[in-house]
Amino acid sequence: MKSLVRLLDEKIIEDTTSLRNKTTIIWIAILAVLASPVAFLILPFFLAMLMTLLMIIFAVMVTALALTLVLLISGVHTFSTSFSLLSVSLASTLFRLGVGLLMFGGALLLFLISFEICKLIVKLITPSIR
Repeated sequence: MKSLVRLLDEKIIEDTTSLRNKTTIIWIAILAVLASPVAFLILPFFLAMLMTLLMIIFAVMVTALALTLVLLISGVHTFSTSFSLLSVSLASTLFRLGVGLLMFGGALLLFLISFEICKLIVKLITPSIR
């Protein structure tokens, strides 16, 4: 324990401007906390917070994909039903056509963004699992 405190003091005294040195200081501080007897009480809460964070990320991604599916279905439905308004008004038909295409395009854009964010999250989580 004393060696970890001494090592942490030496790292703080050294150059603290570089990002790598700051992350080293953070890791040494985490190791110092986990080396103490209090760590057995802190560890379950830390793991619970980590699992909660992962569940929130998963829930946000599922919500984004569900919103994509709903926008896609609504866009196709709005586009296809706009032709039934042709006998009523040309302006309302064109408006519904535009809204349908806008929903469809928004769904495709949201799908691409969600897919890229999912890839990024997987790339960030994969090295920490190994």
